[in-house]
Amino acid sequence: MAGRPESHFWLQLIPYAGIYWTICTYYDVARSFGKDAAYTAGLVLVPVVFASMLSYGDARYRGPSYLSPEQKWQAQQYAQWQAQQQYAQWYAQQHAQPQPGVKQDPNQPGSGPAQ
Repeated sequence: MAGRPESHFWLQLIPYAGIYWTICTYYDVARSFGKDAAYTAGLVLVPVVFASMLSYGDARYRGPSYLSPEQKWQAQQYAQWQAQQQYAQWYAQQHAQPQPGVKQDPNQPGSGPAQ
């Protein structure tokens, strides 16, 4: 649910270091449900209660919150592509509509509808 690789599960079994990896996993699980760091503290201190609140409460699963470096790069590339598409749509809308208050001469080049 957190999106972490299987190797992080095995890291939780290391004495003392496992506590750190468990808290990191709880944090990612809380973020996967749209919760913050305070909810992570609840998962660490009283996991039975807070895990039950996640499973039976009104929190919705939003997908894994942990991303590998490759996934982060892909997400950045997709976000840039999406921003370019939105800008292209906005630009096309702005230049397709005539400006209010400006008379356009249909005989003048470039003043007609966009082709």
